[in-house]
Amino acid sequence: MLRRSVSPLSAALLGGSLLFLVLFLRSVPCVQPVPGTFDRFLYACYSDIQTNFLAQSIGTGNVPTTADELTYPPLLAVIIWFTSRVTSSVLGAPVTRSATPEAQVEASLTFYSLTAVGLFVCFLTLIFAVAIFGRRPSGAARTAGQRPRLANPWGWSSDAFLIALSPIVLSVGLISWELIPLALAGVGLALFSTRRSLLAAIVLAIASCTGTMPIAVSIGLVVAIGLRGGTLRALRFGLVWLAVFVVVQLPLILKDFGRLWDFYRSQAGASPGFGSLWYLAKLWGFDQPHAGSLGFSALIVGLGCLFGLLRVTGRRPRVGALIALVVLAVIVVAPAFTPQTGLWVLFAVVIARPYRAELVAVTITQLLYAFALWGWLDGALTSTQSGHYWLYWLAILARAAVEIYLLARVLWDVLHPERDRFGSVWSDPLGGELHAVAPRPAPARPAPVPAGKSFLGRWRAPLIAAAIATFVSRFALVLAAYCIEWLMTTDQVKPKFGWDAWARWDALHFLSIAESGYGPEVVGGNAPAFFPFFPLAVRVVSAPGIEPLHAGILVSFVSTFVASAYLYRLAQLHGFDGDRSIVYLLLFPTGVFLVAPYSEALFLAGAVPAFYYAQRGRAWPAALFTAIAVGTRTVGLFVLLGVAVELARRAWPHWRRLASAVVAMVAASLPFWIYGLYLQRERGSFWIFMQVQKEGWGRDFTGFTDGFLTTWNTWAGDYGANIVFTWRVEIVFAALSLALMVWVMWRGYLGYAVYIGATLIIGLSNAWYYSTPRLALAFFPFAFMIAALVGKRERAHTYTVLTMTALATVGVVAYTRGAWFF
Repeated sequence: MLRRSVSPLSAALLGGSLLFLVLFLRSVPCVQPVPGTFDRFLYACYSDIQTNFLAQSIGTGNVPTTADELTYPPLLAVIIWFTSRVTSSVLGAPVTRSATPEAQVEASLTFYSLTAVGLFVCFLTLIFAVAIFGRRPSGAARTAGQRPRLANPWGWSSDAFLIALSPIVLSVGLISWELIPLALAGVGLALFSTRRSLLAAIVLAIASCTGTMPIAVSIGLVVAIGLRGGTLRALRFGLVWLAVFVVVQLPLILKDFGRLWDFYRSQAGASPGFGSLWYLAKLWGFDQPHAGSLGFSALIVGLGCLFGLLRVTGRRPRVGALIALVVLAVIVVAPAFTPQTGLWVLFAVVIARPYRAELVAVTITQLLYAFALWGWLDGALTSTQSGHYWLYWLAILARAAVEIYLLARVLWDVLHPERDRFGSVWSDPLGGELHAVAPRPAPARPAPVPAGKSFLGRWRAPLIAAAIATFVSRFALVLAAYCIEWLMTTDQVKPKFGWDAWARWDALHFLSIAESGYGPEVVGGNAPAFFPFFPLAVRVVSAPGIEPLHAGILVSFVSTFVASAYLYRLAQLHGFDGDRSIVYLLLFPTGVFLVAPYSEALFLAGAVPAFYYAQRGRAWPAALFTAIAVGTRTVGLFVLLGVAVELARRAWPHWRRLASAVVAMVAASLPFWIYGLYLQRERGSFWIFMQVQKEGWGRDFTGFTDGFLTTWNTWAGDYGANIVFTWRVEIVFAALSLALMVWVMWRGYLGYAVYIGATLIIGLSNAWYYSTPRLALAFFPFAFMIAALVGKRERAHTYTVLTMTALATVGVVAYTRGAWFF
């Protein structure tokens, strides 16, 4: 009888109240009663709440929202300010400008107690939310489109106990204000599970203004809505979320947008901090000061590729699995891991994999890490003390290993929803209104092009199209260059034909390397920046006595022909017009570098065939052409990544084919290792090609936003019109390249997305944008995107060709006249 009268929610709330009471009592030894420095880390009850109140002079009336540097999410800063006002105005604590250190400590005790009460309410709210959207008993399973009957005590989920009685909450619940965004995120998911999606969007947006992790929750939810409910439904949810997110922060946006920008920028681009794998690498001597930027960029690329794959393959995973995937991915790549982040790990486990093994592993490793961190901060576990500092390292590795394991298992559930132990999407407790949406078919893929009966039958059309397009476009661009040169020459000389106009900028460096090698005197000592295959090809072709300049132009011509022929076949595989795709590539605005003795044409002659063979599952031909790309340009390594992804997709789950693909990709990387060993012998450093990029061109990894801001601010610098204008164009092509990355992700072209995304992470994270339009030429999927946008509309194709021809001609004129052109 008693069991029937006590619902899971009531018991969970009671258990949570008792746990929080113990948590508060446990924090008492760490409360600072007098002015001084906190040194009780080994008590394992440290809290930022009182510490920050004193350190940031909130006790003297300072307002977190008006500080020189915004250290809290905007709405959380308002909550902290409001709490301090209640502390002063209602409870009579001495919060004044003239408060003495003793008075500030007295006020901090009241502030801490009041904050603890608020966090207790948030904790109970989170328990209530989990009781709504957690798993149901079998007899209370939710049917499609039906709201749960909340009045029924047996309708509450027992998953609430996983939060209410968690040792993780007991350990870290009062370190900071993390329970506020966590509770709001829980309420948002509870609203969504009861088919109140617009209210859910509003609450999640408010939660995102109190912490950054609810942004990850919102992203996962939007993707789940798009996959199962359609793009329009996801767009409506996302726009409501964005509007509320902006409105809540609008006063700060209008008053001082710079501080708000700096806050979010610092969150995404922080340097390595306590607890992360980045920090552990720093302790071991591998420091990356821009770890946040690098991890954040890689996260965007990885999640974008995954979401595109889910869309085109028709997979419809659970809402909780997608949310947990994003949250765990953010945690794994984050530059720091504070102990209170363990609350989000627990939250992800509860909504995605609330099983005994996962819960035990997470709880143990999170507790061990928290205790190890206090020992590290106290000095008992550092290398300068008598303690065993390797225990801290071991705690980080154990905790990170469990998080990566969880991420892998959740990823498996997302990719194989039919094998999800949690149940099908129809029994998804977080599904909400998505239960009533009929399954959406996967987007149709183009039918494979029928193969000819012979090699000539398969390649006749591509070879003819490539030969004609290459010859005609080269002839037209060369003719335009010489017509301009002769028309612009007013001296009393006869027009003459020569090739010297094509030896500009980096072309001179390639030709010097082809003639003189990689000695320290070549290209001012910066020759290693240019990978060897193009200079080597020029040297081979010029061996019979051909001028190196002519040999370089010939290599570019033949390479362009090869790349165009394979682009034709690749376009057919994707369902695009082969002839048009070739034209769009050859008339690209920076297509002049396919005529001049530059490495772009040879690189494309390796990259395009490599992807063609990879998408046909032929590992060794793909490896051969990948090796050409790797030996021609540094971004060839990212081609290797993309090709490897395509081969793995087609080889899985056949282990022999996977092993063959792995061996083939290792073989494809050999030019890189051979070149590095050659540089080690000749110049004394394997990695000197990176060093000379920094010394000769100022290319250094500085973070994703820093390069953009530096390039944008060149308008105010003391530069000529040519340089200022080309830097504006750099930004335009950076934006176009990002748009291309989004497009290939949307279409599910996983290999292209990995190649382009990885290249942009490095290319757009330099001290400033440099040669971005020329880099865009290497992104040959631009031809497919243009073909997709043009479609079968002849008039659109005509106008596109006219526009591209004009832009390509401008590039030819600028380059051959000696002006800086990327």
